[in-house]
Amino acid sequence: MQASIGSRVMALARRCFVAYLLLSTVPFPLHLIPVVDGWMIEARRPWLVVVEWVGREVLGASAVPRNSGSGDAMYYYVSALCIAVVAVVVALVWPRLAGTRARSSRVLDRSRAYMCLYLGSYLLVYGWNKLIPTQMPIPGPDRVIVPYGDSSPMGLLWTFMGASAGYQMLTGLVEVVSGSLLFWRRTWLLGGLLSLLAMSNVVALNFCYGVPVKLFSAHLLVIALFIVAPDLGRLVDLLWHNRPVVPRAIDPHPIARRGWWWAARLSKIGLYLIVSISGIVVGGRYLMSKGRLAQPGPLHGVFRVVSFSRDGVTELPDAVRWVRVGINEIGIGAIQRADGSSERFKLKIQEDGRRMVWQRIGEDTSFSMFYPLLDSGEFRLAGSFEAGWTVAILERQDEPPLLTSREFRWIQERPFNR
Repeated sequence: MQASIGSRVMALARRCFVAYLLLSTVPFPLHLIPVVDGWMIEARRPWLVVVEWVGREVLGASAVPRNSGSGDAMYYYVSALCIAVVAVVVALVWPRLAGTRARSSRVLDRSRAYMCLYLGSYLLVYGWNKLIPTQMPIPGPDRVIVPYGDSSPMGLLWTFMGASAGYQMLTGLVEVVSGSLLFWRRTWLLGGLLSLLAMSNVVALNFCYGVPVKLFSAHLLVIALFIVAPDLGRLVDLLWHNRPVVPRAIDPHPIARRGWWWAARLSKIGLYLIVSISGIVVGGRYLMSKGRLAQPGPLHGVFRVVSFSRDGVTELPDAVRWVRVGINEIGIGAIQRADGSSERFKLKIQEDGRRMVWQRIGEDTSFSMFYPLLDSGEFRLAGSFEAGWTVAILERQDEPPLLTSREFRWIQERPFNR
């Protein structure tokens, strides 16, 4: 009797787990298709209302979705809780919907196939962003003038990954290969094992360096475990007990109708091509326009502050006076003050009006400054900044930073660790 109850509880837990994974991936793959993604945003509005209501009325928390770039906002955790509740309901009615054990086995197999496509697609998305090194750009002028101690843990991670294009491309290659293997049943297990290794590294970096994609990356890691789980017993027998293993059927529940089989196969190939080609095209364009292969503009670089005044006063405290300015034309700027402190800003350069808009990262505060070029090759920044009229004369600093200029060397007589 106890064994029967235990088996039923385990079966219910497995159904809850699978239902949660399926519900958390909806509406994949529609949101990855360029034209359909806009429709999906409108279709999700009722769900946004439900999550916001649960957060406000049940949890007493603000679960309003914000376009902040963070995947760890309160909305996503409340949404995960709501999905878990729905998954329990689905798990309870699953036996009535699935019917026989054979049909339930077919549902699990199809769920595994769906998860392989889901995980494979996102590994391709992130993998191409690294293989074409654009996710972590080369440390620009805004980074090299900021001391390590003033960087956030995430900023430090982006800096060390971006400093080595080769290492970033290697991690991208692993993700692209593992994602590609997940698209074909014959290589599910190999792709699952590689993705398990890749996602373990990604999750560790996200948790240890405070990257706000912890919830999403943890979901991808769990999906990788779900894909590998049916073969864990065979792997233990082969790798630990050194026993021969019986091969599994590649497709235990094949699609009976030939037309549906071809439709599924062509859809899978189309999804692979859409995700891969869009990643290559978008990454290549960014690499040429703003990335490592782009030609820097006249404002891109590190500048020494020749003179500085605020409201006409030149004798200012070190905490106020600027000594260096870093301008990265991809849209980030940094200011280093005489007391050694530094601060990074979002930067909008409006060339037609010779104007720069500096916005503090994580805040709505912004400052508008004009930059007329001077005959001597210098340029002048002037505008209202931190409640005072600020004027700074900037001169380009031509020495390249050591972090990005030191070349690879096979032979080193002693360590060069600075």
